[in-house]
Amino acid sequence: MTCGIYLLKFIGTNKVYIGQSVNIEYRYRKHLQKLRNGSHNYKMLKAFEDYGEPILQILLDNLCKEELSAAEQEAFAIFNCIDNGFNVSRETEISGTGDKNPASKYSNEKIEEVFFLLLDLNNRYKDIEEKTGVSLSTVRHISNSEAHLWLKEKYPAEYSELEKSKGLLRQQSTNSAESRGILYPQIVSPEGVVYTVKNVAQFAREHNLDNSSLSKVLKKRPKYLSHKGWKIR
Repeated sequence: MTCGIYLLKFIGTNKVYIGQSVNIEYRYRKHLQKLRNGSHNYKMLKAFEDYGEPILQILLDNLCKEELSAAEQEAFAIFNCIDNGFNVSRETEISGTGDKNPASKYSNEKIEEVFFLLLDLNNRYKDIEEKTGVSLSTVRHISNSEAHLWLKEKYPAEYSELEKSKGLLRQQSTNSAESRGILYPQIVSPEGVVYTVKNVAQFAREHNLDNSSLSKVLKKRPKYLSHKGWKIR
């Protein structure tokens, strides 16, 4: 167990990542885990994609815990690892927002691109994912005000418009059943109201149903005669 300052180096580039830890060996294993599961910062994930797993090099060891932050800041300056490396912040704690958070997978510019595309209801989530490279789950979280709330402070007027658009329908997905020529049978609610389903996922959200179970009922799968009292007419 080594207490000190370390760097992560990828074969194929001179750029590095600098870090501090009271247990460098354990910290290195956590870095590899975060790279493999896609939860590291966006610079490191891109480097991992381009060069593979990084090599660990211990720069300073046998340091006291109280010496770590000052030594790390000095290493930041020596290796210029923020402006020309794989660190995203000079902060030693994960306390920043946006791409100042070391756990951020995307740059602020990329998140802002998603944000402004979301303001146009003609843009489907899947289209935004394909255009920006930001995952579908992140796009949805931004749209639902569940992530990157720093956007509200930076763009208050636009953010207000995004919040007003919640619940409004976006352009119908080209992957919907209707667009693919699939006609579902009509379904009856527990109250006896008859509905025609054109988009299963959308219908499930609107009526607080499970998407997968509803789909199986509509497709007349065995053992799925009803879901929460909803039945085929």
